[in-house]
Amino acid sequence: MTGGKKLVTGSIKEAIQHAGTSDTEVKTLAFKLNVADVKADFEIDTDYNQVSCRVSPEELSESRETFGAIRDWMAKHQPNRWQSKWIEFTFALWMVWLLYFWLSVILVISHKEQSSYQIETVEMVKQGVTITNQSKAIELMLALQTGYNPKPSIAIAPKWWLPSLAFGLLACIIFSIKPSSHIGIGKAEAKVRLWRKWIQLLTVVVPGLLFSSFAWPPLSSLIKSFFK
Repeated sequence: MTGGKKLVTGSIKEAIQHAGTSDTEVKTLAFKLNVADVKADFEIDTDYNQVSCRVSPEELSESRETFGAIRDWMAKHQPNRWQSKWIEFTFALWMVWLLYFWLSVILVISHKEQSSYQIETVEMVKQGVTITNQSKAIELMLALQTGYNPKPSIAIAPKWWLPSLAFGLLACIIFSIKPSSHIGIGKAEAKVRLWRKWIQLLTVVVPGLLFSSFAWPPLSSLIKSFFK
């Protein structure tokens, strides 16, 4: 427990109900199970995020069967794969967002509206160069060659740019609030309940954000066009 305290009880139920655990957080939980000649030692350590189990004597077939049953139980109740990856790759998610931000800024800056000289040049090419507009053609050619522009071009950001950045930033912030390991005894019991609610909320919020950001805009346009 926190503060270096140690509590020894005859059962897990007694540990949960013991008054000494109500104002502290259990960091390590160790208990033993004895069934006939088979002994099983468990230890849960939240500091190292480890759950260990040892069954003895190892040479007995009953011990191997017990260990297999315990292993299956632990596999059944372990966190989902996506939760484990969530804990591991939060930092990588921020790196992906920063890389996307940097590349998209470069793309937006490089995508500028055409200058007035470029627009006039396109129109002149369509109409053809004649004796009357030769001087204007020379002026346009010199302006394009030197890069002269009386009105500096303004970078045009696509409509998807800011929403995509905002969605990515929100996703990074949400996934940065990740649960830590706790044993649901004493003060940590409230933390376990809180993290469970947070994970349940994410299973609704994240799909909703994905749907509203990517699926709903084209779907709404399709519905509007159908009823026109």
